[in-house]
Amino acid sequence: MALLDEELVQEWLNVQGYFTIRGVKRGKLEMDILALKVDSDGARCRHIEVQVSHSPLSYITPLSKAAQKRAGTSARSAKKRSTKDLREAVKRWCALKFDDPDKRKLKKDLCDAEWTREMVVHRRAFEREIDMIRDRGVKVIEYGDILRELQKRSAHEFQAAGRDLVQFLRFKPTKRG
Repeated sequence: MALLDEELVQEWLNVQGYFTIRGVKRGKLEMDILALKVDSDGARCRHIEVQVSHSPLSYITPLSKAAQKRAGTSARSAKKRSTKDLREAVKRWCALKFDDPDKRKLKKDLCDAEWTREMVVHRRAFEREIDMIRDRGVKVIEYGDILRELQKRSAHEFQAAGRDLVQFLRFKPTKRG
């Protein structure tokens, strides 16, 4: 499902006029979506991680080995975390997803401008975790808002591979007879 969710987010960005690159990989590095838009206001660069779960059971941010040992649990266990452990996990996750030096270099090579830090989420098990991610300067976008916005668009506005998926979401069966 994650690839379909990423495809719909990509379509949402394309409809807004962004050029998108999905699944950027170099070595062990991966970025879900990079989006660029150049107009009279200059370059707008967005780095978006898609963390959509339709039935969340645990945390998004994994615990470090030390925190796992302290808590006596696994990296993504749904067991309640201390504020210290949760804050540490969120800090590590944000650094890995957005601030890795190789990722920064790759984005700079693509466009030497300021890149946003964004995350698309749907249902989540722990709102406190999302609040801490926001506190680290990551803009949180609701997946449901993206889907509603796509459903409001007219068919001729769609541009990318997500077009067929959006059309499917907009489909309303008619009664026969």
